[in-house]
Amino acid sequence: MTGSETPDHPLDHPPRRPPDHRPCRPAGPCPGTRPEGRTAALLRAPAALLRVRPALLRVRPALLRVRPALLRAPAALPVAVAVAGVLGAVHLALVDPSRPGHYPVCLVLRVTGWYCPGCGGLRAGHELLHGRPMAALGQNALVVLLAPVALLAFARWARDRTVGRPPRGEIPVRWLVLVGVLTVGFGVLRNLSACSFLAP
Repeated sequence: MTGSETPDHPLDHPPRRPPDHRPCRPAGPCPGTRPEGRTAALLRAPAALLRVRPALLRVRPALLRVRPALLRAPAALPVAVAVAGVLGAVHLALVDPSRPGHYPVCLVLRVTGWYCPGCGGLRAGHELLHGRPMAALGQNALVVLLAPVALLAFARWARDRTVGRPPRGEIPVRWLVLVGVLTVGFGVLRNLSACSFLAP
């Protein structure tokens, strides 16, 4: 090397790659490796094809959340009560209370052996729903007499709430006393031998 010559830079002569470490060819697998099987190819599929987007699985809260405005509607509560009553009536009409095992036994009758004022009420309702009022009277006359009163009271309450009328106030005490006396008297009379026709 003379004084005018400059030494070669190391990057001017890059080191040669050893013959055993040649780059893989794009057309096939690297030498010395096994070709991928069908299962391995499926497992290495793009993640976008196998991953379901979270937006499809996540139901928007707005679809599941009942809007407060609907719950505050004047007719919301009457409609809910009416739907519950209709479902109960359908179940009572389809399932006969006379067959044991479908409804619980009266606790008063089980403990004391006496009929309470409500004994036979489910059977009376079942008979009424099937259009047999005389048979319903034989099961529980008090339920048959109070059923129209309860329906009328519900209809008036639902109408007032739907149209936005203020409540009519408390139930008069005399009506509460009358219903209480009738209920207790009916419960006592139906356990007497002279009034056995009132027993279910």
